[in-house]
Amino acid sequence: MANDIKKRYRKSIKIFCGYAKVEGIKDDGLGIGSNLALFIAKNYENLEELLKKITRHIKFKDRFIYEPNNDLDYEIITKFLEKCYDFNWIKWTKLKDNKLLIDIQEDKKGIIFLSGRWFEVYLKYLISNVLSQNKDYIGVERNVVIKLKDSSIAEIDIAARLGKKLFIIEAKTTENFKNASKYKKLINTLGIPQKNFVIVFPDNRVKFFEGYFTEDIAIESHRSFFSEWFENA
Repeated sequence: MANDIKKRYRKSIKIFCGYAKVEGIKDDGLGIGSNLALFIAKNYENLEELLKKITRHIKFKDRFIYEPNNDLDYEIITKFLEKCYDFNWIKWTKLKDNKLLIDIQEDKKGIIFLSGRWFEVYLKYLISNVLSQNKDYIGVERNVVIKLKDSSIAEIDIAARLGKKLFIIEAKTTENFKNASKYKKLINTLGIPQKNFVIVFPDNRVKFFEGYFTEDIAIESHRSFFSEWFENA
């Protein structure tokens, strides 16, 4: 694990070279959940309601009963629960009438992952895949702590570098991001164009920042969006 962090740290230095000083990498150890993150992203429409309920119940550390909306949801949700069980993040039991008893375990990694970090893990994997054949590709990394030129500290969800161009991606599974001054300062201090900063949601929406938050923009898929975004940068 130590060697992995060192590699990520060295990569992050290359990504932010000329823009900011890398203070470190926040190691959440959740790279192990990349396959689960891909499964969630692929089936988000069927899992969205359950994930939101899980996030609410994490705060209370209690069990709850969940009833999938239809047979397809039931099939996908039980596969999701099986994958979570393999990490010992969730224990669950089948009840009558297709109801499910869900018991979220007190595992720090699992709680962080299920509360929304899965989306960062997924986007890092996706962006790396999209850019892997680009001749200017330097790297992509997540959870990077940087020191800006005004000596303030910022934590970046995901950063990617193509040649001399730096891109910042905020991965959001909630609408709780109303601090416009935070993003304005980050963009201005890094000295990147506003178009190189984007907020991405799991339900195929993005939002840009132009001194204010733009209206949501519907996208066909995350892959098609990032392919076009990087190509037109």
